[in-house]
Amino acid sequence: MLRPPVDIGRLSRIARSRAVNRFLRVARVPAALMLPWAVSYVLVLLTQDADDCTEFPLWIGTVAAVLYGLVAGGFLLARKRPAMTALLVTVITAAVLALSWNALVANLIGAIPRGKQMRTVVDLGSASRRVEQFLREKGRPPASLSEAGVVRLKDHWGREFEYAVRGDSYALRSAAACGNVERDDLFGYSTGWTTRYSDDIVIVDGEFVAWPVGRQPATAR
Repeated sequence: MLRPPVDIGRLSRIARSRAVNRFLRVARVPAALMLPWAVSYVLVLLTQDADDCTEFPLWIGTVAAVLYGLVAGGFLLARKRPAMTALLVTVITAAVLALSWNALVANLIGAIPRGKQMRTVVDLGSASRRVEQFLREKGRPPASLSEAGVVRLKDHWGREFEYAVRGDSYALRSAAACGNVERDDLFGYSTGWTTRYSDDIVIVDGEFVAWPVGRQPATAR
């Protein structure tokens, strides 16, 4: 008895179709997990205003992760899966998504304003060194930053550095991300680091008195 000819093309299409189906079955879980997070990332980027003043709260992502974990566990229970399996999926899903959200907001979304903040610290220190050099040569602080030969007069949010003189002392300040100064008196700051992009960055007599969280930057003296 003769066998019918084998349709190689049809078999190839069936094999490809099965491979694609297997891939989709495996990929649908991580895809389902990543989709809401991709949407959340876009929403956070849209809420970041032009001067980086908006600081998206981390707790929103944590709450969303817990809710999404509960939905995943409830879905398994609805399909009559064991309760322990549903609980395990709920806890793992919530933990993974909460950690990934916090890492996303703290590192990716904060990278741009943090870069502006660090470059502003460098430029403010450079301006202070120019003022210190003028002070040593002339015996008095300059009347303005331009008189001291400071080239860059603005921070990396596009706002001019503030400069004040009191006797033989001087102070420099960047109003940081939001542009809202915390004190009217440039000499009235307590020494210590700050924790927000909106916090002022201040130098008094060649030393940083308000700087971003971390080790105190090198002094100008």
